[in-house]
Amino acid sequence: YRQAEVRTKPASQEAWGTDFFLKTPVLPGELDRHPCFEVAVVLGRLPSLTTSMACLCRESFEQGARSTDFGLSVNAILPYPCSWQAWCTCGSTLASKGLQQLADAAGFYQLKLPSCEGADAAGLEAILNILGEIWKTTCISIVKNNEYESERVMMCFVTLHFLLLCLAEEHEALRSQARKSVEEFLEMVQQKPVVNLKSFV
Repeated sequence: YRQAEVRTKPASQEAWGTDFFLKTPVLPGELDRHPCFEVAVVLGRLPSLTTSMACLCRESFEQGARSTDFGLSVNAILPYPCSWQAWCTCGSTLASKGLQQLADAAGFYQLKLPSCEGADAAGLEAILNILGEIWKTTCISIVKNNEYESERVMMCFVTLHFLLLCLAEEHEALRSQARKSVEEFLEMVQQKPVVNLKSFV
């Protein structure tokens, strides 16, 4: 009931930033103008997911924003988790759409573990895989690129952390799924004879 009540409250009209494409203010809680960040699918032997944390909204994405000022492609967008109220109003919807847009890439990271079998587990793993891949590539970019501003680095990590927390609140089984897959790997490490863990990824 409390979550439904939050959804009916008017969203804050205070501008959160500026859309890099439309050059207009982004407004938390407004579906078409809620602040989002881009996700680029970088093709290779395995596709990787990366972001520069450029600020844009659904309206600019639908109007054709496909490249950031940093030269990264915009293949999908995910919402900035500005507040729980904004998440309940439209962030959840934007996240669901963005994760669907990245579903094909997420399939390349699917673990081959018993705990990951079944449609429900696969869906939860897809969330963990997408955010985990963005986190990993961001770490690599920081190491390789000396011009990666510290403010943008912190924005990326804090955003991914809070986005994961919002998704965990919405998907009650997400935390337990993450714990089960990690525990399964730890058990394999201790097995005799030693198991080739690469065969499960």
